[in-house]
Amino acid sequence: RRAGDTRHATIEATIEWSWDLLDDEERTLAGRLSVFRGTWSLESAQAVCEFAPIAGDRTPEVVASLVSKSLVVVDGVSGGSTRYRLLEPIRQYAASELSDHGTRQLRDLMIDHWSATLTGPHEPGSRFAWRDHERARELEADQANITVAVEWALDFGRFEDAMTILGSPFGDLLMLQHSSAAAASDWIAAAVENRASISAGVLLTALEVAGSIAALAALHEQRLDYAQLAIGLARTPDERRWFELEIASATNRLAGGAKAATMFDRVIAGADSPSLRASALLARTQYAPPAETLALLAEVMELSPLDSLGFYDECSAMIMVANCAGDAGRYDLAIQTSERALDLS
Repeated sequence: RRAGDTRHATIEATIEWSWDLLDDEERTLAGRLSVFRGTWSLESAQAVCEFAPIAGDRTPEVVASLVSKSLVVVDGVSGGSTRYRLLEPIRQYAASELSDHGTRQLRDLMIDHWSATLTGPHEPGSRFAWRDHERARELEADQANITVAVEWALDFGRFEDAMTILGSPFGDLLMLQHSSAAAASDWIAAAVENRASISAGVLLTALEVAGSIAALAALHEQRLDYAQLAIGLARTPDERRWFELEIASATNRLAGGAKAATMFDRVIAGADSPSLRASALLARTQYAPPAETLALLAEVMELSPLDSLGFYDECSAMIMVANCAGDAGRYDLAIQTSERALDLS
């Protein structure tokens, strides 16, 4: 027998020996905890794993017992909550002790937990790129758990739940990381094939987020595709115009020039929402001659605060204003907004 095989057998035997020393309650909870990937909090463990025969509020005590027996490891603190984890060999062993029915039940409960925890407004422009930086960063500790919840939701045909999670601050986290365009694309593709089972607001918000992820990865044709699909799902004129603004912005990246400027003008002319009109006006400033730029900026700031535009996050808006103000000779405004952008970045 090779040394690696011998070591693996020794580890498995040690885990099996430790497992046999657990009481029924500890064994049940340890098996259920194997549904988590990476670290988890007590709050999540209670939401997903605390059901018969685990009595209500017993999870913290049983987890403490598993820690004392080295089956569960304390893994620091994040967001004010202690994080725990099962070492991967133990997690795999615990998972193997679950029945197929038990595994499916736990995965459904994981989806339920994150869908309920992360549900939010589903109106285009109501929560857009980077709108909830702090909450997005808090979710980083649970990223592995939330990711598998989305994947399981898609596997189980729970497309509404998958898109609810993508359209939440979890989507903001993926945007901030600039590294999840392929996964988001796969998730959206699966959802679009089954869009009849997803409410329009949930799918529109997910398409909005996926478009932002694509934009940050410079996948502007993909961004354009998402926006064009969303226009067909839009329920109101202003929802349609939010995605017309997205198309104009993507066109600006792909083609630029007069075509994009005309698209921005169309949104400006038809927008009822002040933040939508302000967003389109701010985009339009990049095509305006310096003599007109200051008037456009004044109208933008009269319509909406720069931290509430909807289409642009505050940092991006400040940078755009700084550039336009500098081109128009308003160096005081350019310096002021540049400094604010640096504070936000």
